Amino acid sequence: MEHNQKPVFPEYAIFQTGGKQYQAIPGKTLAVEKLEGDAGTTLSFAEVLFKKTGEETFQFGKPYIAGAAVKAS
Repeated sequence: MEHNQKPVFPEYAIFQTGGKQYQAIPGKTLAVEKLEGDAGTTLSFAEVLFKKTGEETFQFGKPYIAGAAVKAS
């Protein structure tokens, strides 16, 4: 990878919570503002705007993807 290039992830999702959009990548840590709950609790975000599940497999929501969720702990 050249110095200027960003890493390409084979799988990720864009979701919305608290009026902001976040990119969720499996195995990566993400800081999300103003969430209630205890540390280590499993959370589910249903307002998924976009997801990539393979090199050429994409889904776009209108505005959200029906039945999709981002789960995190």
